[in-house]
Amino acid sequence: MMSLVTQGNLAVKTGESYRKAPERKPAQKEAAPRRSIPLGEKLAYLAAILFCMAVAGAILWQYAQIYSVNTRIQQIEREIAALEKENRLLELEAQRLQEPKRLIELGKALGFVQSEEGSAVPVTSDRQGLLQSRKIAFAE
Repeated sequence: MMSLVTQGNLAVKTGESYRKAPERKPAQKEAAPRRSIPLGEKLAYLAAILFCMAVAGAILWQYAQIYSVNTRIQQIEREIAALEKENRLLELEAQRLQEPKRLIELGKALGFVQSEEGSAVPVTSDRQGLLQSRKIAFAE
């Protein structure tokens, strides 16, 4: 006697027929034809992509400009530092050249003699009055 097998519903099958179910070929689904994207939507996507590329290009251009300006600032700061160093050296040289001892020695080496207390002629902005009081001729 065959045993009865039930599956989820009240359908009854015999054991052998249950075990030897006929093989079914899987039904092939027909591929639905692919719908293409409408032209308006394609143009909208293209416009969106072009807009994003333009924004990205503008941002990159701004960063390139900032980089260029920063590079120029650094170059100018290096030039300023070099000029400040040269300026300090020139100020030290000017102070050294203006020392009274050095000037006196240089004057003596060139043949100048030191003036005496009363022989110095004071100079003012009013040359005519000074020259007439001292009776000194001045040729212009």
